[in-house]
Amino acid sequence: MTMLPSDAELGVTGPPARQAPRRRFGRASRPRRAARW
Repeated sequence: MTMLPSDAELGVTGPPARQAPRRRFGRASRPRRAARW
């Protein structure tokens, strides 16, 4: 479960804004893990 740490690092505290930033950072860093979570 790397969703809590990911959101905390981004500094986002919202459900709708959480998926948007998480996909952008996850795809740039690791596309395989971002696609799964």
